[in-house]
Amino acid sequence: MAGNVSYQDLGRAPSIEWNQLANGVHKIGGSSHATIVVEMRDHLIAVEGPLYEARTAPVVKAIKERFPGKPIRYVVPTHHHLDHAGGIRAFMAEGAVVVSPFSARDFYARVAKAPHTRHPDSLEKARTPVVIESFGGGPRVLTDGTRRVEVYPLPTSHAEDLVVVYLPAEKIVIEADHISPRNGQVRPAPAVKEFVNAVDKLNLDIATIVGIHGDSATLQAARAAAQSTK
Repeated sequence: MAGNVSYQDLGRAPSIEWNQLANGVHKIGGSSHATIVVEMRDHLIAVEGPLYEARTAPVVKAIKERFPGKPIRYVVPTHHHLDHAGGIRAFMAEGAVVVSPFSARDFYARVAKAPHTRHPDSLEKARTPVVIESFGGGPRVLTDGTRRVEVYPLPTSHAEDLVVVYLPAEKIVIEADHISPRNGQVRPAPAVKEFVNAVDKLNLDIATIVGIHGDSATLQAARAAAQSTK
C-alpha cells in the first residue's frame, strides 16, 4: 500500500469478478476498488475508474465483452483521489463523458490532457476527444426514459468533490470511503457519522448502500454505526 493505493494488481493478471446487485446493475470486483456498471436501454453508465490503467483498462474490456453494442456513455468518479480516479483515462478513451461537480472540472480536464508518452495508455493511443459534464446546485439526472441514475454532490471533509450515485428504482446508493461495508457490517467511525448526516439531508429512499470498497449494507446498519460513534 502506497499513497492509499493498493498495488495488488501490478505484475499479475487482473481479477475481474462480476456481481449482480439488481437487474441491470453490476459490481465489478476482484480488486481493492470496484467499478459499478448500470445498464441503460441503449448505453451503459460506469461509476468509478479506480487505481491505474493496468486495472481499469481490463475492466473496460470486460464491460465491452459483456455488453457488445452498448457504448459506455458516461463515467462517474466518486471523487478525484488517485485510488478512485487514477484509471479514468481508460473510460475517457472509450468516449465516455465524465460527470463531475464543478469543483472537479479543472482537475479532470488536466487529467485528460496529460501526456502519457513513455508508457502510452488507452487515451494516449486513442486520442479521443474528452467531454467533461460538470454540474452543481443539485443532482445530475441520467435517464433513458425508463431507468434513472441520479448523481448528488455530497462534499465531506474527505473530499470537496465527493458524489453519491442513487438508483431510485432499486433504492441503492453507491458511495466511496465512508461506509465501506464488510460482510454487510459497518464499523463505527467519524466518517460514517458524517456521511449518514449528509445523506439524510438528501431525503432519499435508501435500502442499500453499495461501497466502492467492501460490499453492501443497509442504511439501518450505517445509521446504527453512526449512532455508536463517539
